[in-house]
Amino acid sequence: MRVLRLERGDFLARYWHYRPGEHVVAFGPTQRAGKTWLLWQLLTATLTGDPKRDPRVTAFCMKPADPTTSRWSEHLGFREVSHWPPVSVPFRRPPGYTLWPHHTMDPATDNPHIREEFRAGILDGYKRGRSVLMLDEIYGIVGELGLTEELLAVLTRGGGVRCGAWMATQKPSGTQKSPLPGFVFNCPSHFFLAPDNDRKNRQRYGELAGGIDPQEIERHVLTLQRFEFLYINASGEMAIVGA
Repeated sequence: MRVLRLERGDFLARYWHYRPGEHVVAFGPTQRAGKTWLLWQLLTATLTGDPKRDPRVTAFCMKPADPTTSRWSEHLGFREVSHWPPVSVPFRRPPGYTLWPHHTMDPATDNPHIREEFRAGILDGYKRGRSVLMLDEIYGIVGELGLTEELLAVLTRGGGVRCGAWMATQKPSGTQKSPLPGFVFNCPSHFFLAPDNDRKNRQRYGELAGGIDPQEIERHVLTLQRFEFLYINASGEMAIVGA
């Protein structure tokens, strides 16, 4: 199967089409694939600047520090908050929020606190509808915070209220202790697969899209360079998106 190779800017401007309520996922090794950067670029291409048309966006950051999230939040004019719900400011609705709870650097203290804040933010976006929940990294949200039930509610029922989960994870094969729910692979309309040296992860890639030969997916993934992604949508269309 011939797969179109596109420059990143060309893909974002001409080929990226997002409908409210669709789910998006990016897979790739941590610090080497550029998953978070890609999601923010996709979000920038999705937002129009018209609050009547744009979804209400909340980016969730569970790291104590993340230069990529800080840079993009500032670039897009997002309001960074440590607690949910944020205090509203009259006549000053930002284009989005970055929910970034405070850290003590003690997981025994931080994880329950982050879980409480993230749970409130996820459920608020789900209840409101017409929203995008940028969840990076979902292994932490499922395995460390125990928010599987909340994530599944968004994945399986959020489309009806136009609430989309935008996810990223470094290990699609999961772990024995915390496997990722199958709906992470079944529900998204848009998949972005980064090059990965782990054979188990590449095999998991091959199980993502029905109707496409798994070996065909793995073959194209093996041709990718750093920061490139194999894009697959719900219609079975594929393209290689450049760095």
